[in-house]
Amino acid sequence: MKKAVAILLVLLCSLPAYANEIDQLKTLNDVRQFASKHLTYNPDITGFLKADIDNNGLTDLFLNAEFPIAILDNGSDHYEMCEVYAGVMEKQYSLVDVIHTNNTSLLVVKVSILCAEDSIVKNDTLSFRFGSIVEYNAKPNHRSIKKVVFTSDCGYGGNTCLELKIESSGWATYYWHDDGLRIFAGIIDSASFAKLEQIIDYVNLPSLSDHYPTAGWQCMMLEQASYGIEINFADGQVKKILDSGGKGTLGLKALYEQLFKVGKQLPELQ
Repeated sequence: MKKAVAILLVLLCSLPAYANEIDQLKTLNDVRQFASKHLTYNPDITGFLKADIDNNGLTDLFLNAEFPIAILDNGSDHYEMCEVYAGVMEKQYSLVDVIHTNNTSLLVVKVSILCAEDSIVKNDTLSFRFGSIVEYNAKPNHRSIKKVVFTSDCGYGGNTCLELKIESSGWATYYWHDDGLRIFAGIIDSASFAKLEQIIDYVNLPSLSDHYPTAGWQCMMLEQASYGIEINFADGQVKKILDSGGKGTLGLKALYEQLFKVGKQLPELQ
């Protein structure tokens, strides 16, 4: 009996050592001090929310700033920072709430579009998927893909500097224009292609706009690369998107990141 009590006391005394540091933050001043230790700059923090958005059992922190900032707790005192919507200068953002559905935490953000002719205010509901924060989709539908074509001008509105073509067979060709043409080609692994399909399903690519333009000269960021996506589905439908500035949606940004990872897999042809 004494041994059992001793073990219980040891366990109880050990609990604070494993407590999530974010859970201990109670006031805005607490949050600002925490952020100053884990961010490389000092944003103007006006509010915060807490939730386990990546569903790893550890509480994450969301900061109200010029762009909402997520500080994700990956465990072992390792935090990952992400500026949600970073670089989209024509909009203002405000954290609204955290909601819970199907054992998943979702972040609600109020988005005010400044460069529109008429005032537009909407709420975005965001989830953590594919290692990124993206727009939430409660019921993604699967559609098989025949071919993906991805292009970019690499910024400043120049000519196409890269083109990546991926077939359903896994064969991929990556053309890189940098003081001459370099070509990379090979078979990508099945997991990478499956993840591409999952992202395309989750962001519901056919429902997205065909063009995401920069919103007026006062909002343009010409140094930002523009991206083109063409998806040929197995049922014959073709979806094309031109994303000027590469800031169309958070889901598209997650798709671009996966496409760049695929391109890096390929060996260069000599």
